[in-house]
Amino acid sequence: MTYDLDQRITHVYESDGLRREHHWNADYLVERYIDEAGSVWCYEWDENQQLTKTVAPDGAMHQYVYDLCGNLVEEINPLGGVSKTVWLEQQALPRDFIDPQDGV
Repeated sequence: MTYDLDQRITHVYESDGLRREHHWNADYLVERYIDEAGSVWCYEWDENQQLTKTVAPDGAMHQYVYDLCGNLVEEINPLGGVSKTVWLEQQALPRDFIDPQDGV
C-alpha cells in the first residue's frame, strides 16, 4: 500500500499484482475509486460530509437527499425511482419507508 499525500491517492496492491486506487478530498472522503479492472466509481459529498451522489462505472447514478438533521430522506435510483424515509420529529428513528415500487 502506498500513499501520495500531495495528490490524495492511496494505492492498494494485491499479492497477485492487481492494484486499486482511492482518490480522496481534503476531508479524507473518497471521491473516486478505481478497482482492479480499471473501472471507475465516483462519489460526491456535501458540506456536511454526507454522500449525495454515486456514479458506477456504467454511468448508473444514485442520488441522496438529507433533511436539516442529517437524516437520509430520499434515495433516487438510476431509473429515477425515489425511495423516501419519513423520520419521527423528536427522535432519530424512521417512521415510514416508501419504496418506489411497493409503496409504504
